[in-house]
Order: sequence, then C-alpha cells, then structure tokens
Amino acid sequence: MTESNEQDRLWHEAWNTFERWYRHVVLGYAISADEEKRRLIDVVMADDADMGMDEAEEETREDFDQWLHETLDGAAELIYTSQAKVVLLISRNEDAYVDTFGEVARSVEAAAFWALRTDVIERMD
Repeated sequence: MTESNEQDRLWHEAWNTFERWYRHVVLGYAISADEEKRRLIDVVMADDADMGMDEAEEETREDFDQWLHETLDGAAELIYTSQAKVVLLISRNEDAYVDTFGEVARSVEAAAFWALRTDVIERMD
C-alpha cells in the first residue's frame, strides 16, 4: 500500500468515526427531547382534557425550547472547542447560527450550539 493510499484510508476512517460519533450524540439528545416534549404535553393535556395535541404543542413550545436550550448549553460537545469544531464539520446545519441571527457567530461554540440544536430538532419524531 502506498503512503497516499494509507493516508486516504486513515482519513476516511477518521471521517467515518466522527460521523458515527455525531449521529450517536444527536440521536441521544433527540430521544431525550422527544421524551421531554411528550412529558410537557401530557402535563398540559392532563390539566385540560379538551385540549387537542396541536394546541398542547403550541402551549408547551416555550417550555420545551427552554429545556432544550438548557440541556444543550452545558453539553460537552459544545463546551470543548475541539468537539464543537467537529460538530460544525459534520453537521448539515453548520450555518444555523447565521440562518437564525443573520450574522456570523462570535465563537465556534455558539455556532456549534445552533447546529446541534437544529440537528436534534430535525431528528426528533
């Protein structure tokens, strides 16, 4: 095997490892987010038996958004710059901060937060 082939193999191996890691991260947060969203909706619907699912989702949107923000805000994937850079490298929503605020993020961590947040929401049921 030539040096170039070995470098290519190692690159693809590293890339695949990062992709598997990130898919695992997003799935874990998405599962937790789905559970929290259902819990919030159940609480609201228990208080008002006549409330429909769409109305309950709207009623709980702010609480869910706050829960998701607080959950992701302290995540290791965002606190550690090296992991935040990988989030931005792998995420298909690397521009979520710009799309949301219309300007470039002041830090890698802020940009990674919005990318991860968007990926989690997209991955939820």
